[in-house]
Order: sequence, then structure tokens, then C-alpha cells
Amino acid sequence: MVDGLVTKNLFLRDKKRRQYLITALPDTKVDIKVLSARLGCGKGGLSWASEELLAESLQVEPGCVTPLALANVDSCKHVLLLIDSKLQQSGQKFFVHPIVNSASVLVDCDGLDKFLRGIGREPIYVDLEADPKIDRDNPPDLKQYADTVEAPPKDDDAASSTVSSTTPSASSSQVNLAAAVAVPKAAVPPKAKKASNSSSKAAPAKQSDAEHHIKLTNVVSRTEELIDMVAQALTGKSAADAAADSYVLRRLTADVQMQLTAFKNAAYTAGYTAGKEEIVAYATKRYA
Repeated sequence: MVDGLVTKNLFLRDKKRRQYLITALPDTKVDIKVLSARLGCGKGGLSWASEELLAESLQVEPGCVTPLALANVDSCKHVLLLIDSKLQQSGQKFFVHPIVNSASVLVDCDGLDKFLRGIGREPIYVDLEADPKIDRDNPPDLKQYADTVEAPPKDDDAASSTVSSTTPSASSSQVNLAAAVAVPKAAVPPKAKKASNSSSKAAPAKQSDAEHHIKLTNVVSRTEELIDMVAQALTGKSAADAAADSYVLRRLTADVQMQLTAFKNAAYTAGYTAGKEEIVAYATKRYA
């Protein structure tokens, strides 16, 4: 039998639709009213998130809430994770669900911290049972973390942002640039038009190594490309068209993202280790 502690995971939201994922030990008493005040949301500012919001953000079903769901980086950008400080005890290992509740993964704080940093998050451990005094002279102690989470756009703003997001940023900037420098046809002499046409065919700027690296290691876009490629090979359709159940597609996407993130982190670790060994070997040879 594997020794480990069971954890409970709470998924809450505030009035601005910012979400809070709380991972704690079962015996840790979490007073939602007190936590709401500590986050700067007022005593009645937090409530349980709906199943729809759970599926939209964490992309899991009820009963499957887990900090590992934060691997869905784009959909979880409005989620703040707070971890029970009791889990930081030396050698403490605990179970979390790997997206589904039919299995559990045994991790410790070091492993969870590496996972979170691998997806661009800094772990936040707090005393969830604390009830500090909050008044004019004592501001909410956890508000600094809540303020780092951007509230989702309103429904009417979301619709417009969805339309604009369908066009790549680079293309948008090119269109805006063209519109900004556009000259009425009557004002452009024939020779100037020809020069303009020839300049528009100029070779695009070379992509820098940093931009290429960021594009290459973008787990979200790589996942979409991989799933679409497999779907096209097997069914001749895109993944969205081939999937009979959107939930199955979301689960598959989350699983692939987790695996690619693990490979990415392993590659970074291997590269760091190899680089460190090379530096040590060089220094030893150089200064021995």
C-alpha cells in the first residue's frame, strides 16, 4: 500500500468571475467567509463555482477538481491556486487526481512546485485556517494574490474579443499598418503605385531565435497541431469535427498538454544538467 495523504479541492468564484482553486488537507477548516474577506472580496464575495464554469476553466467534471488541471494554461488564466501550508511539512506526500477521479497521483510539494513553475505559475502556500483582523489599519492579507488574477471579460466583450482573436496578431498588425499608411488612389501617381507594389513583396523579417523558441515550445499550440494531425490522418477531419463528444476532446487535450509539459520540463532539466557539467568540466580543465 502506498502511503500518502488525501487532499480536498475547492473551486470558488467571486463576483468578478475570478476563480480560486483551494488544495488542502481534509481536516483543514476552510471558512469561505473568512477566506473571502482575506482575499479582499468582502465576507460574502466568494461562492461555489458552477459546473459550467468548472468545465470552461479547469475543463474537468465535478469530482475531478485538481491542481493538475491548471495545465490548461489558456482557460485557467483567471484561476488563482492557494495551497494549504500544512502540505509543506517535511517529507509530506499527498494524492491528487490526474484530471479524472478514477486514479490518483502521489506527489510532494517539490514535485507540485516544479509542475506549477513549468506552466508559469509560482506556488502560493497559505495558512487557510488563519482569521486575521481586517480593518483600515490591517488590509486583507491575501488580496495581493487576488489582484494578480485578471477578471474574465463580460459576455458582450468576450464575443468581440473572440472575433478579433481569430486573426493572428502578426496579421492584425500588418493590416493596421497598411490601413495607417494607405493613400487614396487619386493621390498616388502611377510610378509611385508600382514602387509601392514592389515594396509590398519584400521578404518578411527573419524570425529571431527567441521567437522561434517560444513558438516551438508553446504547449497549447503544439497540442492543437498534434491532435489535429492525428485526427486528419485517422478520419480525414479536424479534431473538432471528428470528436463526437466535446468532453472527450477536452480530456484528450488536457492529457496531451500534461505529457508535452512533462517532456518540456524534462528537456529543460536535461539541458541545464548537461550545460552545468560542461561548465564544470571546462573550469576544471582550465584552472586545474
